[in-house]
Amino acid sequence: MATLLRAARHLLRVRLFVLIGITYAWFCQGSEANQATRFLLTRAIVERHAIDITPDHPHTIDKSWKDGRAYCDKSPFVSLAAIVPFALTRIVSGPLPPRLSDAPPAELRSRLHFVSFTVVGLAGVVAAWLFLQIALLLGLTPGRAEILTVGYALGTNVFAFSTALFGHVPAAALLLGAFYLAVRARLAPAPRELEHPIAFGALLATATLTEYPTGLLAVIVAAYVASWEPSRRRLRALVPRVALGAAGPLAVHALYTSLAFGHPVTVPYRYLASPIFAAHVSQGVLGLGVPTGVALAGALVSPYRGIFFLSPFLALSVWGFGAWLRRGHPRLREGITTLALALASLWVTASYYAWDGDLSIGPRHLVASMAFFALPAGLFAMRGWRETVLMAALVGVSVVLVYTAVAVHLQLPKGDVRLASPIYDHVLPSLLRGEVALPREGLGHVVGMQADAAHNLGQLLGLRGLASLAPIPCLWAVAYAGPWLARPSRVREPA
Repeated sequence: MATLLRAARHLLRVRLFVLIGITYAWFCQGSEANQATRFLLTRAIVERHAIDITPDHPHTIDKSWKDGRAYCDKSPFVSLAAIVPFALTRIVSGPLPPRLSDAPPAELRSRLHFVSFTVVGLAGVVAAWLFLQIALLLGLTPGRAEILTVGYALGTNVFAFSTALFGHVPAAALLLGAFYLAVRARLAPAPRELEHPIAFGALLATATLTEYPTGLLAVIVAAYVASWEPSRRRLRALVPRVALGAAGPLAVHALYTSLAFGHPVTVPYRYLASPIFAAHVSQGVLGLGVPTGVALAGALVSPYRGIFFLSPFLALSVWGFGAWLRRGHPRLREGITTLALALASLWVTASYYAWDGDLSIGPRHLVASMAFFALPAGLFAMRGWRETVLMAALVGVSVVLVYTAVAVHLQLPKGDVRLASPIYDHVLPSLLRGEVALPREGLGHVVGMQADAAHNLGQLLGLRGLASLAPIPCLWAVAYAGPWLARPSRVREPA
């Protein structure tokens, strides 16, 4: 009995992250060009022991071309992380046929689902755990920190991109890991030198090489550490260890680009096969230029892609920053750093030609930095119970909006930034018709996965329409309400 009680207490401590993981695992967004090219690179490495995707290149429009061979046009790190999960599916189900079009669609679907969750979904769970730890270090009470973590993990487009084989969520987890190490050292009861500097350097470098725009955020996190290191001598001793940690990921990336493109210091985007994509990326720095007002408004407040519209609890961060950045605040340095990270990522997104993420739930290029938009909302809630109730209510609205969007379609349609509202125009009407996990259309899909690859586990269990979405909220209700209802009554007997 004592063992069971200890196990129950441990489960209560980790239930939030177990539930987040189950929620992420419930959905598979199916194939599209971005995921396909990463999946095909993993398949090439495991099954052909090669890094080119030439035999499979007709199955994706996202590719690079060099010397008559096709390559994945993304950073290789997500594909490298997928090697072990993909190899496990190969052990269980055998190799895929040489022609993907000959593979049973159900088998391709299950492989993509498993690989996506083990690489990206679990990275999302790690990011949520790190977010909670940082919120606690910043002084939030455990209850407020847990509510805020639910908002971050399930009430923003972090949720959406934790269900698909993209690089944004792994980059977020890596960046948050480095930020957590830095904040923990700085806010320790007796401030100390950065712990694990080699790991710190490896995390920042891998985050950058997983999603290249994250490099600017990595520089800001490194500058934060340099700003509070009290001794220049200690800082000079720290730099080589951080550089040593960064050297490993940099060497892996240099080896890949040397083998694929003949140069150790380059990126796959310089060799894009699509002339349209190549023309866009050739402008500015890999497609980054000057932010536009339309992109800023669209990414923040528009019903089209605005994060304040999709995740209204994030609007509280405006007031949260106001409280955080007051002179004399004990964590002012962390507030300045968080603001710098949020603004830098917003600048990158608003200056990119595809600021809206193309077909996307929210601006997907903000996913890696979404934690820095969410953390200040917790500072707002620290003002009192009314502010906490407001934050909890807006987190609830945010979770409902994002959950419904994820259930229907990861790739919300494009439209006029001033007029389109995909949630009202597309998601809600689809739900009212009982349509979930809608199929993708158009180019850029792995053949055999195009029509039916999007699904949720409820559908695989035989549930249809909205019923396939019900188990997740029921599970959350049981996990949180069950222990509370099971408590023994504390009402005293009358004397």
